[in-house]
Amino acid sequence: MTMNTTKTLFLISCIVMMLSLSTAIPQGNDLKWCPKKDTFLGGPCPANGGTQCLLDFMGKYGASSMPKNCICSTLGANSRSCSCDVVCQQY
Repeated sequence: MTMNTTKTLFLISCIVMMLSLSTAIPQGNDLKWCPKKDTFLGGPCPANGGTQCLLDFMGKYGASSMPKNCICSTLGANSRSCSCDVVCQQY
């Protein structure tokens, strides 16, 4: 095999792999969002409560839950209630 043939085969292999991976990753329009509510300890809602809830959800359910539209409600001196939309799965 010549060097040009090897490069061409490598390039074609990379393109095929990229195309197969792009079909395995769900696209934004294919995702279904479900509301999820949870209680977290560690203080009341801070000034950036929505961001704190996003971090709380990602810490508990993982980044694949993709929380968005998070709202924080203070429950007491040491707890908060978080509501976020997450990707509908086992969450």
